[in-house]
Order: sequence, then structure tokens, then C-alpha cells
Amino acid sequence: MADDPSDGATQSDGWPGFDPNISLELKASGQQSQGAQLTRELTDRISAARGLRYRIGLPIAVRSTAARELSRFAEAVHRMLERIVVLHSHDDEISRVLAVPADMSEDVCLDRLPSNARIHLCRLDLVTTAGGDFRALEANANCPAALVYSGWASAAWRAALSSTLTIPPALDHEKATWFAEWFVQAANATTGSTPGSVALLRVSGGNRTELADLERQFHELGIEAFEADPRDVSFGSSGVTVLGRPVRHAYLKLGMQDFRHLRAELDDFVSAVRSGALFVQNGQRGRWLGDNKLCLAVLSDPAFQDRFDVADWDLVHPRIPWSRSLALCSQESVGLVRSQRQNYVLKHPLDTRGRGVVIGREVADSQAWMGAVETARAQNWLVQEFCAGTHITNGEDRPPYLHDLALGVVNGKIVGAFTRSSPGLKTNIALGGRLHPVFL
Repeated sequence: MADDPSDGATQSDGWPGFDPNISLELKASGQQSQGAQLTRELTDRISAARGLRYRIGLPIAVRSTAARELSRFAEAVHRMLERIVVLHSHDDEISRVLAVPADMSEDVCLDRLPSNARIHLCRLDLVTTAGGDFRALEANANCPAALVYSGWASAAWRAALSSTLTIPPALDHEKATWFAEWFVQAANATTGSTPGSVALLRVSGGNRTELADLERQFHELGIEAFEADPRDVSFGSSGVTVLGRPVRHAYLKLGMQDFRHLRAELDDFVSAVRSGALFVQNGQRGRWLGDNKLCLAVLSDPAFQDRFDVADWDLVHPRIPWSRSLALCSQESVGLVRSQRQNYVLKHPLDTRGRGVVIGREVADSQAWMGAVETARAQNWLVQEFCAGTHITNGEDRPPYLHDLALGVVNGKIVGAFTRSSPGLKTNIALGGRLHPVFL
């Protein structure tokens, strides 16, 4: 099991994969008045766009050798996640581990369109280790909006830095229209047509996050974009309409829990996507299965090794912490989880923003942990080995913070990266973490 984060396994200077020479110069720039002002401006801009406080930290650079390894890893994980989605329909062992809630099972069963198994965009959340390696904790195949904001921050810092400072080349997310561009490319590859208009679908009154900027990006590309509720989708013999307007392509901003809550009102939307009449990023199965944290249980279990390319397995499997469906664990394994809470984390498979994550080290007493384990077992949560990460000060006047490393991936290619730092064990921005742009 992982070491305690208070021991020598952590370090105050961050991950050894970070470039110390560039990072020192970045810290120096950030500590100057211009850098401090830029950090405040970015925090204010992104907080205003998101509608809540969203703190931005100083930038970090990754060594070229580590960047190459991260790229290889991202490509392999993307292939393996898409492989899991495809196999789910006919591999009984995988579908047993990656169990679908009863209220979604019929939709998943009826969805057989190959393009709906694609994962166009996802985010990989990694924990970095003191030895210079990393572990993958989960994948987000739903709506990873932080990549928009990390792109803003990276581009702003690149423009402000001295021309004498050599930093890695810009990733796609620094481009002002990148988010719309990857969507257009994915839509064109799937449907054979370039969108003339795009419906931006979200629950009325719900989270907008990246939608305002995405609308701007589409308009810059000459594409009309408008917001609507997925309940506004109508599907019939004449095709798909949204608010009475013919639509072929839509960007879906809908959390899994919101989808499940509204499912009874979404027959037309689901049927339109299932049939291919309406394109949405990550389709249906790509989103519903690819976003499920139980995918890590498949990637962690040697029993599934023969389902994947040998080279991909050899690269990815050692970097997946021990992860299992708690409902399928042996009595012996469940006993260990119960008795050694400091070594385990429980994760609701379809929850977001860290709300469905229970870290054993944060649970006050054994009785509360036992209750959490029983809930997780009954509801088929993921149980995962706790992994101690590395810490950073990033040149700021505060104690070292735990940090992660998040990679934005489009069709296997890294398009953006950022680090989240936090004084607690959860580095989620929604829970008060701080986002640091990463040059990779």
C-alpha cells in the first residue's frame, strides 16, 4: 500500500517530472508584481466565467522526457477505454465489473451505433509520485470544462513571460478557438458534415461553465450556436429539431446525475443520439461507460489483460493503483478495506466534482468508515488503493500543497494540462483547489 503522505515519500518541491530550471524562473516571474497581478486577473476572469471562486496558481513546466512518457500513456489509455466501451456489449466479465445502474441499462443495451462508443474528449487525472512516475486515478469522459480555463491561463502566462525563457511549445488548449475546433473535427469525422449550427444543451438554470466561451468560439468559426435544454429536443420522421430549429450537432453539458434524474423526459433526445440523427461529443456509450470510474477496475485487474494490446497493457497497467468493484470483492478483500481505512478510497462510479469520494484517511472513526464501506458495497462503488502524491509550494507563501496532474486528451492526443493543488487530500477545484497551468 502507499506510504503515508507525511513521510519521506512526498516532497515540497513537487514532482521530479517537473522541470526545476524552468519552474524556478516561472516562480520568480510569478513573484514579481506583474506576475502577481496576472494571477489575480486570471482568478477574477475565470471566477466570473464560472460563477464561483476559481483560484489560479503559478505555472509549472514538465521535463521533455516526462512529457513524452505522458503522451505515450495518454494514447494507450484512450485506446483501452474505447476498447472497454466496445467490449461491454458482449463481454460478460467486463459488463459484470462495469455494471450499469438499472435505470440506464436499457439505454446502454439498445445503443449499438459504433460511433456512440467513441470517446472524443476526456480528462485523465493522475497522481504523481516521489520517484518521478505517476498513477492514473480516474478518467473524466463527460464535460471536463477546466481545460478551457487552463488554456486561458497558459496562453496568458506565455504572453507575459520573457522571450528569453524557453518553455515547451503551446498545446492546443492555448488557442482561442480550440474547443470549438476539436468539436467540429469530431462532428465532421462522425457525420460527414461540418456543423452550420450547434445546440449547446444543458439543464435549464443549470451549470453553464464553458458554454459562454464555447458559443463565442463557434461564432468566431462562423457557426451559429445557441443554448437549449435537452428536453427541448424533438425527434421524428423529419429529423431532429431543438426549439423548432433543425439541428444535426449538439454539445452536451449534462452531468450523469442530472441525466438520470431527467431520463423520463428525454426519450426524443436519447433516441436521436442512439440512431445517429443527432451527434453529441462522446456519443452515449462513450460517455456513460467511459466516464464510469469502474473502468479503472478493469484496467487494474490482470484477469482482463488478454482483452488489450500487449504493449498498451504493459505501459498502462503498472500505473493503475489497485482498483476493484467493491461489490465483487472477496470477503478477505472486503475485510482488509474495512480494517485498513488509511489504505483505501471509495468512489461512486458516476459522481462528479469529488462529491462521491470517501478517503479513508479523512474519515473520523472506524464506525463511520464501516458505514461508508457498506454503502459502497451495496451500490457497487469503486474501491481504490490510496496513493500518496507529491507536494508543491510553487513559490507562494504557504505550506506545501498536495497536487495532481490532469491531462486533456482528444482522440488520444494531449491537448492541455494543468495541476490542481490543495491543502487537503482532494484536489478538486470544485472543493477549493487551485489550478496551475502546465507547460508540457
